[in-house]
Amino acid sequence: MSTIPDYNTNPSAFVGWLDGQALGALPGHKNPKLTELVELLKGKITISADLPTPLTKAQLEKLLAAYLTDPDSINGVWAQGQFQGGQDAAIAAIKGMIERGAKQTPPVTHWTVPEFMLLSLSALTMERIDDDLITTFTGVMAFQDNQRKGLRDELAEMTAELKIYGVIQSEINKKLSEASDKPTFNTNFNLLDYKLYGYESLAKFLDGAEFKLLSKMFTDDLVKNALQEFTNAKNALEKVKSASLDSKTLGEASAAYERKKANLEQIVATQVITVKTFLESGQKKSGAMENIEASYSYKKDDNKLGNFSTSVSDRSRPLNDQVSEKTTRLNDVSSRYNAAIEALNRFIQKYDSIMRDILGAI
Repeated sequence: MSTIPDYNTNPSAFVGWLDGQALGALPGHKNPKLTELVELLKGKITISADLPTPLTKAQLEKLLAAYLTDPDSINGVWAQGQFQGGQDAAIAAIKGMIERGAKQTPPVTHWTVPEFMLLSLSALTMERIDDDLITTFTGVMAFQDNQRKGLRDELAEMTAELKIYGVIQSEINKKLSEASDKPTFNTNFNLLDYKLYGYESLAKFLDGAEFKLLSKMFTDDLVKNALQEFTNAKNALEKVKSASLDSKTLGEASAAYERKKANLEQIVATQVITVKTFLESGQKKSGAMENIEASYSYKKDDNKLGNFSTSVSDRSRPLNDQVSEKTTRLNDVSSRYNAAIEALNRFIQKYDSIMRDILGAI
């Protein structure tokens, strides 16, 4: 059998590997419980959260056959008893997973390949218990790490949005504190000034979460195309680095990346994303505001500027609450991830100690 791609980090490649396998070449293709398990799980296993397509019956059959025990490998009365008990336990475990999912709120009726393998691998195999335990630990770690990365990305975007709101509020407050009789805030104020967010240069601003959010609001095809070309070059460079290709290929990818970034910098320097554009955009967590005027002024009897300041503050307040909630969730997931690492380390240390004692007694 060829090397199996890691279903935790690259489930789509893992499913691609399944497609390339002949069912008869997989160890569990003659397992007596294979057909029953396929019927139980048909339509319930998806590739990943990003690719929620259910596995075909053929893919599911191969997935199970890749990990179910080969009955021809079982020798001896004791092993046969273990094998039979293990297969009955596998059916019970899968049924239990489905029943527990149905009782959750909301009900869970589908599992991604990584989730299914995390919950069910130990039920499918009759390998050494240390292999199953280590696989379960690493599966938990991968699951928690994926959650952690997703929460970090969400937090970065939400925090960037709050920072932009903070810039707007700061500029409004400057106007409110002016000595002028009629301070006016113009909503054509440009939010693409990197110095507003504490960046040293435009180049560093382009790598920041604030620009990532604001870039969703571009309407000029020139900058949208430049941004897409830069993103493609960045992805290509990361792919070359991860593949550890030759220095010439790496140099070419790096040069292409630098060219596209320099081009994007030149174009972005001429662009404007106004306060009005930002507030009226639906491309942000806080949603779109309506009927933003070109300017707001302070008058004794009609304080439009003060009212506008309050509206902006009210719009950003729920986002601040969401950031606090996400931060709490991220800390919880990180704690679970660290706990899994500690538990795995303790297991390995204990296992190593036991094996040393056994070997020392031989």
